[in-house]
Amino acid sequence: MSQEEAKGYVLEMIELTWEVKNESIKVMKALTVEEVKAQDATKQAAAAEAMELEEVDKNDERSDHRMERA
Repeated sequence: MSQEEAKGYVLEMIELTWEVKNESIKVMKALTVEEVKAQDATKQAAAAEAMELEEVDKNDERSDHRMERA
């Protein structure tokens, strides 16, 4: 391999390295977006479950009061 071929090869490897790095950054950004979406969905599910449990507690209290009156 001549010196010019070696330079060309090294430059090509540098370009490929940058391409891989740029694609890796894109993937990491996409993963971050998906992680945020998953965290939001988890928070929403937890809030919905808390509201549901609160409603069940209210219904239980109402039932208890009705039984006490009877």
